[in-house]
Amino acid sequence: MKPTLTFIHSPDPLYADNQNYGVEFMPLWVFNLSSNLNNKENYNITLYDSRIHKIDNMVESDIFIFSGINQDLHMINSVQENLRTRYPLSKFIIGGPITWSFHKAKSLYLLKEFDQIIIGDGEDIISEIIENNLNNKQVGKIINNEKRFPLSKSKSLDIPFMSRYVNHYYGAVVEVSRGCPFLCEFCDIRILPDNNRSHCKNPSLIGQDVENLIKFGKRQFIFACDNFIGDHVWAEKVVDELIRIQEHHKVYISIYTWVTINIYRHKRLLKKMRLAGFDLLFIGIESFNQNSLIETAKVQNTKLELVTIIKEIQSYGFIIVAGLIFGFDTDQENCFDLTSDGIKKSGLLSGDPSFLTALPGTPLYRRMDLSKRLRNKDDLISSASTGGIKYQTNIKYLQDKDDFVYGFLKFIQTYIDGKFQFERLDSFVNSLNNSNFIKLRSSSGGFLNALSFVFKNPRSLVMLFKRAIIFSKNPIRLYFALRGLLLIIRSKHNLINQFMFWLFSWSNYVIKYSDLKYEDFDLDCVAEDFDYAEIIPVKYRELADEKIPKNKIDMQYKATVEGLSKLIPQKNFTGVNSRDKCISDDFFSINASELAKDLIGGFKSQAFPGS
Repeated sequence: MKPTLTFIHSPDPLYADNQNYGVEFMPLWVFNLSSNLNNKENYNITLYDSRIHKIDNMVESDIFIFSGINQDLHMINSVQENLRTRYPLSKFIIGGPITWSFHKAKSLYLLKEFDQIIIGDGEDIISEIIENNLNNKQVGKIINNEKRFPLSKSKSLDIPFMSRYVNHYYGAVVEVSRGCPFLCEFCDIRILPDNNRSHCKNPSLIGQDVENLIKFGKRQFIFACDNFIGDHVWAEKVVDELIRIQEHHKVYISIYTWVTINIYRHKRLLKKMRLAGFDLLFIGIESFNQNSLIETAKVQNTKLELVTIIKEIQSYGFIIVAGLIFGFDTDQENCFDLTSDGIKKSGLLSGDPSFLTALPGTPLYRRMDLSKRLRNKDDLISSASTGGIKYQTNIKYLQDKDDFVYGFLKFIQTYIDGKFQFERLDSFVNSLNNSNFIKLRSSSGGFLNALSFVFKNPRSLVMLFKRAIIFSKNPIRLYFALRGLLLIIRSKHNLINQFMFWLFSWSNYVIKYSDLKYEDFDLDCVAEDFDYAEIIPVKYRELADEKIPKNKIDMQYKATVEGLSKLIPQKNFTGVNSRDKCISDDFFSINASELAKDLIGGFKSQAFPGS
């Protein structure tokens, strides 16, 4: 009898229910690993997805394989405990981003119930690990594989295995690249080994996977990556391949992916991406406060005026899904007004605000730890994220708690207001009325297809009814929703998909935030006697242990110090300067615009080869 391998996908229920408005996309990691298994015919391979399957129906397996992100910890441990109780002789293995993050934060004990913990990429070692376990070969509990798997050696998606599950999912996911050349202090992408540059899959292999998924009837795609334009020359080759495939089959798709805001510089690529079906672009806007961007080395966002750039990108027809963050050290009381004003002026249709959180292993986590600004780091290491019933963070903010919470609550009231939502839609439509606009060729039936999947999922169906009830109970929201529809009808472009996205995004925010109150916040701020010199703690740079070039670490440190220096009283600032002998006397005199220019110039060769 063949040994059984079961992949376990168990994301945090809050994110699982709210992400993508209740429709599910394929768990990519499962099909990536299965595709790279040697001798697959020797195993019985199955999948358990907690969003779709019931755990009571789970049968025994020789090996259960888990993966996930930090937020999934409680769900992962809950499923593992359930299965361990029922099947004590089985082996339990976990890998993925969660293990690397906890490894960097010295918190792997949170995964102690697993037989083996894989740190790093698993594609090139998963076969050996499985064979060792099946043969009862003595292996260590922690397997440290810090060498990045070369995506150039990737295999096409495992069609026989995938065919058993693909129809359970509304959309398809294809991994296209890994890595990002930028150095945002709060981002955990940079902490993976050799991840500060782009690792790209062969465009023809990407095209092959897309073709196969099209044959399964998939029309909605997520291109999983850290930054699709980390190498824009490669990105254009991928786009050309996608256009060729769709023209050949006379079938057209829509694609969601992640990019940095620098994409505005590449107009030819923007046009081609629309022709290839790119619809939604996640961009980390983070803040409309320049100092906050400099503070965390988000320098790619400081080159030009953000509102202008956002409108330029959207003018082609893209919907930007914006990352928005509150709680930067340089944020002032006006940060909430700056954000709402920036959203409205730029016409951003999406962007769920969050609070700055120090993800384990990041330079921000190290800075907060050294300055004793981490809250209950052992308890909150996984749950300190935004959203949900409690708004938890693991950072002690510099702002007064009451000012911060009440400022956010006021922002939310504006954010879900019908007039504000209509104005952001109006601004979006206005940004399209120029020669850049390119209509997607994918079918507008995508929304109806999404609805069909919603009706198959009880939890998603509940979300749909919640939306309907919320809008029917509030005539003002209904009024502005109808005004939005009228605006779209009068537009010279066919924007029904954009309208539905706006409406669903808005309704999600209403569901999430309508009943939000002061007591729902679990966060803290520094004590009144906090020494502001500690925001740039001793050894912050010295203790950096990322596998990236030292000059890049220095560049990020330079940006962070520049952004934070204005917060330190002069008497303390001198002390910070004197205690870090690596910093020259003129280090802090650099102006923000010059710094951004220097940093972008330093990134350019890697971020945009050939530009």
